[in-house]
Amino acid sequence: MNSPVRWLFEIVVAAYGPSPLLAETLRSILAALPTPGPRVTVLDDASPTDVVRLIAEPLAPRVSFRRNERNLGVSGAFNVAADLSQSEYTILVGPDDRLLSSASDVYQHAIEQHRGAAAIQPGVITIDEAGQEVSDITDGVKRLITPRQGRSAGQSLAVSLLLGDWTYNPALAWRTDFVRQHRFDENLHTAMDLDLLLRLAFAGESVAVSTEPAFEYRRHEGAVSSGNRGLKRLGEELRIHHSAKDTATQRGWRRARWAAELAATPRLHGLKLALGSQDWSWPERRALARLSLSPTSRA
Repeated sequence: MNSPVRWLFEIVVAAYGPSPLLAETLRSILAALPTPGPRVTVLDDASPTDVVRLIAEPLAPRVSFRRNERNLGVSGAFNVAADLSQSEYTILVGPDDRLLSSASDVYQHAIEQHRGAAAIQPGVITIDEAGQEVSDITDGVKRLITPRQGRSAGQSLAVSLLLGDWTYNPALAWRTDFVRQHRFDENLHTAMDLDLLLRLAFAGESVAVSTEPAFEYRRHEGAVSSGNRGLKRLGEELRIHHSAKDTATQRGWRRARWAAELAATPRLHGLKLALGSQDWSWPERRALARLSLSPTSRA
């Protein structure tokens, strides 16, 4: 008789408010995981209605439901997710993403192969609101700058992330004890993953890359439909780069310092949004363009 599999990861889906794609996300997770399989938890970040609970509770016992007593925001919910996790690694799947049928094998094998890495990035396919595969310039740049399969650490990891965040946060398998110790910065609302990844690099930890696809990351038009949201994301990224420049200077990491000040990909993305989004007001577009061209110290 075969002994039961010791799963090295579990999944937490943090959700808030009306989540029209949450049911689809959970169906994809359950279809991808064997029974019995890794733990799956839906974490309701104090939604004003019962919509998240009504979607999650009928899926018990395969899906557990937890609710925060007060709204903590995305970073705070991610920290609670790490605290709830009972596994070596935790995957913070978004409430609109999907797992591929190969996910359980890909994640388990990647963790076994790269045991100890602070984060593991599997292969990702991007999809649109209708669930159809798409690929834009952002995904092309990510593929171009993603390190080859294997581990990356130290200054090389920091430089690659500072040139452009090539990861997909909802697909990352985070080493649970690392997140518990270092925490997502709850003052950040859009770029908290980049901040933690850079602190990971400066702490001497590693990120592993697997080319095997396991995850479908959904892009929403609405995610970049607001000039204020684009401005907030760029502002956070440039502040993170400024902090990384200071740390790199202290370490004597010249290449990382240069990449932090350059902030090439965030700046180019900000300019692309400023010049290409006709729905934004002129003041929004002007503010985003000015920020894209400003020193990191002014972010």
